[in-house]
Amino acid sequence: MKKGSETKIIKRSQINLNPCNPKVHTDADIKQQKANIKKVGLIGGIQWNETTGNLIDGHKRVMSVDLIQGYDGTPETDYDIKVEAVDFDEKTEKEQLLFMAKSQDPIDYNLVAKNFSIDEIDFKAAGFTEQDTEQIKMLQDDLEATLKDSGMDDFSEDFLNEPIASVTTPTPMTELPNIEKTSEEIVAEHAAKPKMTKEEVKGQKQHCTDVGKKRKEDIDNFIFIDFESLEQKQIFCDMLHMEAANSMRISGSQILGLL
Repeated sequence: MKKGSETKIIKRSQINLNPCNPKVHTDADIKQQKANIKKVGLIGGIQWNETTGNLIDGHKRVMSVDLIQGYDGTPETDYDIKVEAVDFDEKTEKEQLLFMAKSQDPIDYNLVAKNFSIDEIDFKAAGFTEQDTEQIKMLQDDLEATLKDSGMDDFSEDFLNEPIASVTTPTPMTELPNIEKTSEEIVAEHAAKPKMTKEEVKGQKQHCTDVGKKRKEDIDNFIFIDFESLEQKQIFCDMLHMEAANSMRISGSQILGLL
């Protein structure tokens, strides 16, 4: 691993948006960044790990330039972009990704708990206190327990569930609970939480079984559209006279009524 960075001009196609990025970027944020870049140009500081091809910092700027350049992943729309190239192993990349994210935009701690293992990286090196780390460990324990109860390996398996009531986009957890307790007190309090009764466990398992059955019955009714850029998504929504949102679920009847 080399220290420091080197300014380079590379192709956009060489850059991967980091799949572990915990920053919260809304469509409005990206549009605002796009307008600023159009006004003053792209300000440097985009950090790119040459070892993996992943971004460490600068996701919002890259996504905004993609819209300006009309980049859709094809060679015809590829463009040159200036980056600060580093040579990090995966552990250091993740630590620096968290460090940069935590010091700038709001981050989603649920994504941190999901994508970053305490056994894998040094959270102190990523700018987290001991208390932060203990609370993230608690989030990870809760996530693991929920997955175990549901019988799933990952929450992505649940994307076909039919909503029982109206569904809203989950609010990112951008702050950890502000509590003044020692790590020992936090762990002891977590361990003292009442356990589920046999009846509650049975009911939870039955619910998961029912959800799985319903998902299998409904899977043939779905069509998924994967856009290569935010601009393509916006064009699609404009054609249907609909307002684009971060996460959208549209009924077939609604689309047929607009055609």
